[in-house]
Amino acid sequence: MKFLFMLAVLTLLCASLAGAQTWPYNNDDIGMYFDEAATNYCCGSAPGTFVNVYLVLTNASCATVGGWEAAITFESAGGALPTAMVPRYDNVDAATREHEFIVGFGTPQPTDNGRLVLMDITLYVLDGMIPCYGYVGPIYFHSAPEALPAYLDGADLGNIKVMYPITGSVDDWVISLNNGCVVDNEAASFGSVKSLFR
Repeated sequence: MKFLFMLAVLTLLCASLAGAQTWPYNNDDIGMYFDEAATNYCCGSAPGTFVNVYLVLTNASCATVGGWEAAITFESAGGALPTAMVPRYDNVDAATREHEFIVGFGTPQPTDNGRLVLMDITLYVLDGMIPCYGYVGPIYFHSAPEALPAYLDGADLGNIKVMYPITGSVDDWVISLNNGCVVDNEAASFGSVKSLFR
């Protein structure tokens, strides 16, 4: 009897895990990065320097993008401030509210391995000891039923796709400057470390 109960629990657990998405999401992520390859969203910089930031759609489920909408904000107690926020490609920005962007492309832009840089942002660092955080959220009059940033499928402009912030929700920062980023764990085994002391 115990065996059948455990087998039923194990079957239900495996079935629920098989249908689960990996975090944050499998497709259509949006984030800000310090590189166009979308690999670094946490770094430090000295005062008096300009830092390049890129708004990037990653893991796009569509081959081309016809436009996008998002609110871009930065939070810093005097540590850094944005000096330029320029959408890429041939575009029209129809947004009228501060920090909001409704960008339509003249021609749909192809993604490269599911990735497309949407905007170039420049930050000016005032104080290297005060952290600065960037957020991506929905615009006030958002197109998608969910309150999330969105883009248009370049092959079907009636197909609105939501974009999910890379760190989970619109309340979580997607880029961090001068916050003392956590360093990844080393891949070395304990045996290789121990061999250093032989």
